[in-house]
Amino acid sequence: MRVAVQDEGDSTIASDPFLVDLILDNVLANAIKYSPAGATITVGLARQPGRLVCTIADGGIGIAPADLARIFDPLYRADALAHKDIEGVGLGLSIVDKACALLGIERAVQSELGRGTVFTLGFPA
Repeated sequence: MRVAVQDEGDSTIASDPFLVDLILDNVLANAIKYSPAGATITVGLARQPGRLVCTIADGGIGIAPADLARIFDPLYRADALAHKDIEGVGLGLSIVDKACALLGIERAVQSELGRGTVFTLGFPA
């Protein structure tokens, strides 16, 4: 597994370090867990007016369009039977959702089956 970080410069934010760590840890853990060996996970940081945008992109299994609307639901695992060999109970992204709401972080997810997933997190500057 290879993680590449792309940073445009000053990437400092003022926020709750515990919750930010929790968010990034859960999103990165999923990227690693659902990507094949040898895949690259790219973490990008970009300053935009009023916010710092972090993107985490993987080349993993992806998420079906029908599942995207539910991935932040507690205990929901997309296609859990097909991926029963991958550990987890479906709480990670629910935690991400709640922590983002508490910190005012905008979140978005784009995914394509078999091609990977991109999480975008907009941290208030």
